[in-house]
Amino acid sequence: MLPKSRIVTIKEGQMNNWLDLFRDRVSQLTIRLDIQISGAWTDVERRRCRI
Repeated sequence: MLPKSRIVTIKEGQMNNWLDLFRDRVSQLTIRLDIQISGAWTDVERRRCRI
C-alpha cells in the first residue's frame, strides 16, 4: 500500500477538541483496522494537522 498524507484544517478554537478526538477515537480505530500512521504533526498557527 502506498503511503498517503492528509492535511486537515481545524476550525478556529477547535484544535484541542480535534487532538482529543484523534487520540481517543481515530488512533484507536486505525489500530483495529490495521492502518499504520507513521506520524502526525500540528501547525497551530495555521490551524492544520497533517496525518
